[in-house]
Amino acid sequence: MLLSIPEDIQFPSYGADPEITDTSNSIKSSEKTLGKPFLANWKANVAAVNPRDYKVADFGVDHDIVATQKNIKDSEANL
Repeated sequence: MLLSIPEDIQFPSYGADPEITDTSNSIKSSEKTLGKPFLANWKANVAAVNPRDYKVADFGVDHDIVATQKNIKDSEANL
C-alpha cells in the first residue's frame, strides 16, 4: 500500500546541512590549490573500479527450482 502525501502540505526548510557546506568548501579549496576540478576523471575511475562484460560462471539451474518445477508438474498431473 502506497501512502500519498497531500499536495498542499508544507515542509520546513532548514537550509544546507553544515557538513555538506563544509565538504563543498573543502572541495572548492582543493580545486583552487590543485588547479583542476576535483571530480574531473570520475567516469574513468568508476569504469576502472566496476568493469563490465566479465565472465560469470554458469552452475545450471538451482536444485530448488528443479524440485519446485517437478512438484508443480506432479500436482498438475494429479489435478
